[in-house]
Amino acid sequence: MRTGAGWILLAAGLVAAGCAGNGSGVFSSRGDVSGVVFDSSGYVVPNAKVSYDATHVAAANKSGVYILGDLPADNNVPIHAEATVGSVRYVGQSVGSVLAGERTKDVNIGVFPADQVGSLEGSVTSPSGTPLSGIDVYLRPAKVGASLTNALSITDSAGHYSFDALQTNLLYAVELQSPGGGPLDRGTLTLIPGEHRKATLILPDPAR
Repeated sequence: MRTGAGWILLAAGLVAAGCAGNGSGVFSSRGDVSGVVFDSSGYVVPNAKVSYDATHVAAANKSGVYILGDLPADNNVPIHAEATVGSVRYVGQSVGSVLAGERTKDVNIGVFPADQVGSLEGSVTSPSGTPLSGIDVYLRPAKVGASLTNALSITDSAGHYSFDALQTNLLYAVELQSPGGGPLDRGTLTLIPGEHRKATLILPDPAR
């Protein structure tokens, strides 16, 4: 998937050159994110589809650079990417912090062959087994300097979370965060290609 556009760091410079606020002088509760889509070798991926949901979609340019606008301001916003090169479909995801009225840079997204990724799903419960809704389940590389890939799922009303398009053979740290609370380490996991793992995660009761 190499392209003459060069490495991810070169493309990142192109993003920085085009990043600014909305310039309207009007406060907004929404913001933008920008970054570069890259493959497992660190080469940029041109023309990838990048999305937050079905109505917030953008296309990366020939240098792998994307800008996705009008997103809700939040500390953790999941961003997905996919691309097809020849007959191979690539998928991936990342998480960005969206600031009101601003554009967040360097929300870079790694993509990997769809038949080489893994998935994870399950529930978040209290120690007594009660399903918990609105909990952030966050996956990030456990080792410093590992691939720039991370993922976020927020539990639904039944306490269910799910991830797809996860990089395999990578040690992920698992964190849980309730609204208004700090992140809690829930251990680590590594998926193998094609694996679909189920796991129940327990969020400790707040200290009294």
